[in-house]
Amino acid sequence: MAAAAADPDIRIEPAWKVSIVYGMPCAIYHQLPAAYYLAARFHDDFESAILHAVNGGGQNQARATLAGALVGAQVGLEGIPQRFIDGLEHAEALCGLARELATRVADTA
Repeated sequence: MAAAAADPDIRIEPAWKVSIVYGMPCAIYHQLPAAYYLAARFHDDFESAILHAVNGGGQNQARATLAGALVGAQVGLEGIPQRFIDGLEHAEALCGLARELATRVADTA
């Protein structure tokens, strides 16, 4: 999937139509390819990955959750726009958990 997202000869435009290519139902075999494609295509752009996942329709919340987790892991907490964090319930505690997890992962590497 990452190779397809990086291949200039394979392009889904606009990217949110990936949900149509792989299917909009909630079955995991529809969700994962679309989330993987968005995470590979927007590996350094959290906001674009999330917006394209949401705008694809269908089971957009599940797709956005998966894409957000994958891209968030690639960009880190600093790569997530602050306005996405500001409105979260328990934002400070969640950010603290994310930082702790990142520290633990770095310590085991």
